[in-house]
Amino acid sequence: MVYSGKKLFNGNNAVGVFLALLFGYITFIEPKTSHIGWLMLFITLLITANEAFYFEMTANEFIVKNYILPFVALRYDISTITSIELNSTNYKSTADAAVKIIRDKRRSMNFRASSLGLNEWQNLVNDLASRKITLYVTASRLVDKIGIPEN
Repeated sequence: MVYSGKKLFNGNNAVGVFLALLFGYITFIEPKTSHIGWLMLFITLLITANEAFYFEMTANEFIVKNYILPFVALRYDISTITSIELNSTNYKSTADAAVKIIRDKRRSMNFRASSLGLNEWQNLVNDLASRKITLYVTASRLVDKIGIPEN
């Protein structure tokens, strides 16, 4: 099952497009500052890509992908996952939560998924619970809006 939400029309992409247009103007219209514009365009790409994760679950794997950087695909064997946390993001983030995968003592980075809406988050939680994966929801934007099924 793929949990990708609205990959094209979401707040993260709107911010990215706005910043790209702004720094594109600086790069191409103001030749004296083009090096700053190129640097800012690159930083905009990285910031936007940092919130562009989505998730896929197969029979044996939990896969983290990025829709802006399609070559990014991190695969986790479901049998090695100890628990998954849905953590809060900072106030500047357009994502409702960030997924952290815990395998024994190793912890992944927080994968922010700005394209997922409440329904997709709930479906992901339900799928994880059905696979008997321990789940902690501490994201302030989700904690009162989605439920963890009891098994």
